[in-house]
Order: sequence, then C-alpha cells, then structure tokens
Amino acid sequence: MTATAVARRLRGRILAIDWRRGTARLYAERGPVRLLFPARLAARLQSLARAEVEIAGPADLEPDGRIVRLSAETVRPYPDSAAFWQPQNLAELAREQGVGPFRWPVGPSLFVDDEDFVAIQAAIEQARRG
Repeated sequence: MTATAVARRLRGRILAIDWRRGTARLYAERGPVRLLFPARLAARLQSLARAEVEIAGPADLEPDGRIVRLSAETVRPYPDSAAFWQPQNLAELAREQGVGPFRWPVGPSLFVDDEDFVAIQAAIEQARRG
C-alpha cells in the first residue's frame, strides 16, 4: 500500500522519457522512480535529459518512505552539477583544495642510501596525514 500526494523534492538523472505517455524514469540515489510530467514540462525535461536535476511535486511512497512515483510540478537543474563540469586550471584547483606547490621535505638532494629513502618516505606520509 502506498500513501499518495505527499510533497517531495527528489534529485537524480532523467535517462528514459516516454513523450506519448508523459512519463520518464528518474534515477535517484535510492533507486529508479517513475516520473509523471505534464505537457508543459516536456521541453524542459528534454533540455535537461541526462543532467542532474531536482524535481518537486506530489509523490507516492512505499511504507518504508521510498518514492515510487513522482508527479513533476517543477524541474530545475541541480545547482552544483553544472559547476562540477566547469574547467579549472591548476592554480584554481590548488586554491580550492587549500594546497600549494610540492616541496621536498628533506631538501632537493638525490637519494643516497636506504636510510635517506626511508626518512623521505616517512616525511611524505607524515605530511599527508596533516
């Protein structure tokens, strides 16, 4: 038994659209969901196919709370998904991650013996751990 008309927002990807029936398959984190959409949203769905989207509307739920059917009232691109695919140069990535250029922990000399190698390896591991 399912409860109906519970307002929900769901994030996922639209990968299969049946234009004739006004249905689509939304692949969300907790599994696929049958999506019902009005004709007024058809062009919007087509433009966002395969993109990460957020869809809001009344939903039918399983007893465990899983959404099995969602009637779309609004569809929009998920805010962070477009930013993920924007190219960044190394300086921007380093600034975002809070890292700087690599520096040898024990100086620029070459490895001389096993003892030096072990010391460098330990210093690198310590630096990685923070």
